Formats: sequence, C-alpha cells, structure tokens
Amino acid sequence: MIRALSGLCACLWLCQAAAQPRVVRLCHEDAPSYPWLLENGRGLSQIMMAMVSRRLGIVIQSEALPWVRCMSEVKSGRIDGLYKISFTPQRMELGVFPMKNDQADVALRMLTDSYSLYRVKDGGLGWDGRRVVGAGKGIAAQAGFSVIAQLQQLGLAVDSSSHNVSVILHKVLLGRVDGAALQSRSADDAIAAEPALQGRLDKLEPPLAVKPYYLIFSHAFYQRDPALAQKIWQAVAIVRGSPAYAAARPGQ
Repeated sequence: MIRALSGLCACLWLCQAAAQPRVVRLCHEDAPSYPWLLENGRGLSQIMMAMVSRRLGIVIQSEALPWVRCMSEVKSGRIDGLYKISFTPQRMELGVFPMKNDQADVALRMLTDSYSLYRVKDGGLGWDGRRVVGAGKGIAAQAGFSVIAQLQQLGLAVDSSSHNVSVILHKVLLGRVDGAALQSRSADDAIAAEPALQGRLDKLEPPLAVKPYYLIFSHAFYQRDPALAQKIWQAVAIVRGSPAYAAARPGQ
C-alpha cells in the first residue's frame, strides 16, 4: 500500500512538473532605448518577446541590467540569453547567435537599426561615409556597444565612460568630445525629449552603420536545449513579420 501511494505521488509530481511551462531567463540593457526598450516594459523588443512567449507556450522572463553586466551574466551562463545585440565574430564567445554560413542569419533578426554621428550644430566634425574628420577630441559612444570597435578601426579616440544617451549628447554640447556615435532612434528620441538638446546638434548623414540585431543564448543554454533555441529564433522571425507586431505601438 505504501509503495503504491509512493508511486502515485511520484507520478503526480512528474505530471505536475511536466505541465509547468518552460522558463527562459533573458536580460536586456537597463537604459531606455526608444522604441525598442522602455521602462514600462512595452518597448517593441519587449512586446516581441511577449508575443514569442505566447506563441510557444513558454515563460520568458526579461531582466533589465547594465549592458556590460548583462553580457557578463550570459557569458557565464547565469542568464539564458539577451537581446538586442548586433553580430561581431568576437561576440560569439559571449553567446550563440542564429547562424547561416558562418554569419548571423539576418532572416532570424529581431530588428534593424542604425548608428549615426552627432556633433554640435555647425561644428567641425565631418563624415563622408568613409572617413571622419575634425575629431581631435574623440568620439563618445555607449559603454560595451559594438560601434566602439568601428570607431577605433577608423583611428578615432573613443570615450566610452557612459552608457546614458543624454549624458553623452551633453558631452558633445560641452565640447568634451567632437561628436557622439549613437543608435539613431535612441539619440533622436533623447533629443526630442529634452529641450536643452533641441536645435543644438547636427545628425550627420549617411548613417555610420546599419545593423541587424538579434536575440542570443548563452552557450550553456544552447548546449542544454538547442531545439528550443531554434524554435524561439523561428518564432522571432514569424512575430517580426506578423500583422499584430506591425500594429504594436511602443509604450502601449
């Protein structure tokens, strides 16, 4: 009788455990990045993750962390993955990208965004799509962001002491640096939201870079469940192209 009850309890426990939805823990940058990441959890990237979660019947928990710490937590395997991040070969040490022919698979991206250079209005910084001139004081960029490597390849001194977009733009106004290399939509939103910045900065064309951004998984998570990682990436692509996502409005 005792054995039968023990067996029944074990069976019930296993059935209950099997019925629990899979939990995937992700992190993202803690600074707002309109329209993708917002403090109220309703940025477009956050909305996308919620849609993916519902589509697959899993629980996706997203935690806002300082960007450098978020990357460190994923690299160590303490967090399952992160979003949104652009691809570089060096970042393959950090986690697993959706890959195709030794490159990140653009078909499985979350979004596409650009970087632009910003200078004080009518300042001396110039950019023709190949060379940057007038940057003797250097260019400011957000700590841990991939554009830093691009700026260094152009032979520029980089100030990456802050990851706050508004702080960086004020450095430009104060003349501490000659310009800033920032994600275009985040910088444009920061300027629009702050009267002290409006009408005092130039956005240089063409964009410094246009990049796809991805959800990546820690090496530990991918080794445990590569099939689930692939399902999530496929769901990201489906959601990105869906009418429901196209109709989503950041903040709502």
